[in-house]
Amino acid sequence: MEVATAVGKEQRGKGRVGTLENPETYEERPGHVIPIIEHEFDDFDNEAEEFLAQRLPEDQFIGFRLKQGVYGQRQPDVQMVRVKLPFGGVTPEQMEMFGNVVERYAPLVKGHVTTARNIQIHHVPLRDMESLIREISAVGLSSREGCGNTVRNVTGDPWAGVAEDEIFDPTPYAGAYVATSSATRRRS
Repeated sequence: MEVATAVGKEQRGKGRVGTLENPETYEERPGHVIPIIEHEFDDFDNEAEEFLAQRLPEDQFIGFRLKQGVYGQRQPDVQMVRVKLPFGGVTPEQMEMFGNVVERYAPLVKGHVTTARNIQIHHVPLRDMESLIREISAVGLSSREGCGNTVRNVTGDPWAGVAEDEIFDPTPYAGAYVATSSATRRRS
């Protein structure tokens, strides 16, 4: 098998670069650019339990959960989570994880792909949300800052990196922006 290397990419196989016969892989590939912060899962679980025990006012909990990409719903006792897919990238392992968490935590067994290149999962009981966001993190996904007054996602051209006439591939720059902006905001 032939291997050709370009800036930040590796091609394996024969045929035109970017085809099924000669796919590309990235080191900082879509779907694996958001830093995963382990303590956020415990923080979410602790804050949710405080809210459910009525020791944390709803207005304080709303601000906290929105930063973690979790919305309240009109239906009582359930939430919606928005999982970010920076520049629309998702791996087969991540899609499998979405299927797993939807089957396990969403009573209607549905998830939605949005026009902003996110996946939303509805009707998740609040007590299950920490487990869901922890499980998706195992494959490099995050819901952090998927709601509220934040840059919810970074999108780009779906042909980036494979279009024959492109001047340059913006994928590594989009990945760097996502990784550094998430890292910067988490320190505050």
